[in-house]
Amino acid sequence: MTLNLQLYDARRVPVAEDFESLVTLLSGDYRQVSRRRHRSSLIEFRDIRLTNSPRDNHIVHVAASHHHDAWYYPVNPRDFGQWPVSIMMLPRRTRYIFKGWSDLAADVRSFFVPGRGYYEELLDHSDGSQDKLAAFHNFTTALKSMELEGRSVFSYFRQLIVEGERAPVSDRFYALAHKDLGLALERARKQRLWAKSSTAFHPGATVSYKERTYGEGNIQLSIYGNEKVALSDCQLVEVDIDYYKDTLSHGLLELVPNKLLEKTTDPKMAYRLRWMAMKNVDSRDFDPPYLLEALEE
Repeated sequence: MTLNLQLYDARRVPVAEDFESLVTLLSGDYRQVSRRRHRSSLIEFRDIRLTNSPRDNHIVHVAASHHHDAWYYPVNPRDFGQWPVSIMMLPRRTRYIFKGWSDLAADVRSFFVPGRGYYEELLDHSDGSQDKLAAFHNFTTALKSMELEGRSVFSYFRQLIVEGERAPVSDRFYALAHKDLGLALERARKQRLWAKSSTAFHPGATVSYKERTYGEGNIQLSIYGNEKVALSDCQLVEVDIDYYKDTLSHGLLELVPNKLLEKTTDPKMAYRLRWMAMKNVDSRDFDPPYLLEALEE
């Protein structure tokens, strides 16, 4: 069986043909199948032996100078067939290239209260402000890609909260969404399309749901059903994205280290994880209205 890897840069295009990387391929029981350096954007592994067991769920690790390491799991050559596994190589130093206000989709502009001035304030200020804007685009793009009962999840959202303690930050935003969203999520949970998630890390939330589609980069929606809001047909909803699918990994490998190091979920990492998940699971593009451009070391 043959397995191909296609390496992309943070602009969502294949890396240069002379891009040098160290690629390690492990079987599902952590035995090394291959470990060698490559100079190519497309890397081929031939004659992979499959056993019709969990060992066939391979692990891919790619390392390159001046880039964050990239992992992807599970990689079953039988599932991918002739389609390559898509890996995004994220440079360690990057800058955002955002689309301007007038180039945003109309539904995003109407949701982004109070409008252009606030958007351009985030756009032109510090890296921290731009992280908030990137996270906003990650969330809205993901919500638009997801369906609940024949409509996009984003279509339930009405108004972004931009003031006070619940103003957008680099790892979440709060918004008003129609009450039908909670009902639709509960029906989706019963169909095992979404899962109930812990509210322990979301004080005040009455219920929380997590997307089940991907191994990493899943959206979590926490509903604050007891909060009074300005729109009578809406509820307060918190939107965040998790590096890891399961609650244990999310807590031990993401939330606890973030608390100890006083860090938050990095929107650049979330962008990479969500892009790889959608590309490899659904063959769909995750295309928020910004790109990341490498800076010289």
